[in-house]
Amino acid sequence: MVDIIISMVVFKTPASQIDAVLSSFLNESNIINIEIYIFDNGLDSSIRDYCNVKGFNYLTLNNNVGFSGGHNFILKSTSSRAKSYLILNPDVYLMSDALNKLYIFMQSHSDCGIVSPKILNPDNTIQYVCRLLPTPIDLVSRRFFSRFIKPYLNKTELRFTNYDKTYDVPFIHGACLLINSAAYELVNGFDERYFLYMEDLDICRRISKSHRVYFYPEASAVHGHAKGSYKNKKLLYYHIISAIKYFNKWGWFFDLKRTETNKATLRKLLYYNF
Repeated sequence: MVDIIISMVVFKTPASQIDAVLSSFLNESNIINIEIYIFDNGLDSSIRDYCNVKGFNYLTLNNNVGFSGGHNFILKSTSSRAKSYLILNPDVYLMSDALNKLYIFMQSHSDCGIVSPKILNPDNTIQYVCRLLPTPIDLVSRRFFSRFIKPYLNKTELRFTNYDKTYDVPFIHGACLLINSAAYELVNGFDERYFLYMEDLDICRRISKSHRVYFYPEASAVHGHAKGSYKNKKLLYYHIISAIKYFNKWGWFFDLKRTETNKATLRKLLYYNF
């Protein structure tokens, strides 16, 4: 059994970018055993050739199965072969010793189902990836009116914590998540109804029923974070469809668990202005 299976899903991503991302941690003296799997939704022969040269596992199907489908195909085909799974976007660069730190943290916390490092922008500012469980209004406000609601984002994105301490949260953006393999298998992986977007929120909610979702700032990574749905109408369409599916599943304006979870989180983090 290996310690971590690295799971990366790509679509028309240059092999040079994938190599740069993987090189950010492969050249370190890792204390853990890893296997790397790349699922190609774009059927790109250059990525297949790159994997063959590097000795990585290349997987693909005859069609684009989306983010959830790609990761599930990797992880379900390697079931029981790893203690944990790293869900890694192809634009996330792990900083010094981050992978070791995440793994050690998970192994030393038996209640840990998911752990994420601190995520930074390329200019070294913080990406606010820790979130309360969103309402429909939250998503619309963040998407279209973010510049006008900074005090509101201070609460919903937990900015008031300064992102400088370890805590468990309802939801962490899925750019770089180390997932306990037992927790992943308990919930049967990602919900493949989400082709792209919202799958990270959904799996955090399901895993948090039995484990905790941790933010661990002692490990860090840099994320290019293209915000594709802000620039591409097709990606915005996927985002809207996934949001509809999410709220149909969990509740639109009447979601008692969301309300209870968010209030408990704010109290625990000493935010009382709600």
